[in-house]
Amino acid sequence: MSIAEWEAHVKLWVESIPYYEAGSEEFLFICGHIRRALPLDILDELKNFVENGPVWDGDTISPTTRDCLVRCKLAVKVIVKGKFGYQCATYLGHWVLKGKDL
Repeated sequence: MSIAEWEAHVKLWVESIPYYEAGSEEFLFICGHIRRALPLDILDELKNFVENGPVWDGDTISPTTRDCLVRCKLAVKVIVKGKFGYQCATYLGHWVLKGKDL
């Protein structure tokens, strides 16, 4: 599956998540599906953001993996102490990576 196909697939699943039911069976099922669909390099980048975030651009695996996560709402760009160039996982990105292990 190409990156564009993967991204479109994940975006569809992200749009179907009922945010108000975080932790529900359906929510966890969708998060698990997204996690299994992640290519290894993008999963590693998400893990980097969850465990080390906020992460400076120079410490990302690649701009491509970073941008994919941002477009899929699993990560977001943030400003740290007035400086641009950082990103971190969203709550959804954390749920996708960790599932019930929060």
